[in-house]
Amino acid sequence: MHRISDVRVGGISRQNFNLFRQLCGDATLGNVVIVTNMWNEVQLERGEARETELSTGDVLFGPAIRAGAKMERHNGMRSSAEAVLTHILGNDRQALLIQTELVDLHMEINETSAGKELSREHIAMRERYSRELAAVAKRLQQALDEKDAQTETELAAARDALEGNIKALEHDRERLSEQYSHLKTQGKERSRGQSRLPIPPEDGQPTTRGDNGNSLPRVPGSGRGVSFRSLCIRLFRLIFGH
Repeated sequence: MHRISDVRVGGISRQNFNLFRQLCGDATLGNVVIVTNMWNEVQLERGEARETELSTGDVLFGPAIRAGAKMERHNGMRSSAEAVLTHILGNDRQALLIQTELVDLHMEINETSAGKELSREHIAMRERYSRELAAVAKRLQQALDEKDAQTETELAAARDALEGNIKALEHDRERLSEQYSHLKTQGKERSRGQSRLPIPPEDGQPTTRGDNGNSLPRVPGSGRGVSFRSLCIRLFRLIFGH
């Protein structure tokens, strides 16, 4: 779902949609419906111009629509939502690309199209943080040489924040790999009729109980700001029959 009132497409939106395409694969995009909302917040002419830009340009949705995805409007009314759902329910079920890669081709998560896309983003972000960290370190040394205490304090805080971002990136990658491994093992155990294994929860996430009493992570809702890792975990559960 995309707000038609948004004037610009942010980098996070592009990254998330690129990952979504790698999860689905172009062959299944015919089943994808891109829904625009918040039409009441823009003039109709402006909204229609924005809709055309989104559906035909190469920045966000254009390539997916040319590959078969559809764009629908949601005006906030029940009838509008039902029309979108009716369109989706009429689709034939297809396996997602990542399902084919993980289950049929027996790939590891880092070998899949989505995994490679995520790795590219992690590498790009780490390189950006590293460049910023080097620049801050240079300025910090200059502040130390000049005995500029205030600037030194500010730059030290910026350095710590960047180092924290780099550590968070690495931790995020490790946790995704760990949770995927647990879910993969769980799927194998289930296929042999054995009990499921507990899944380590995401950091800071409360746990709930599965049907067999095992502690399971409660993944946040699919609203704005949900991490790609959380979406992957949901998908892994579907793939491995959790």
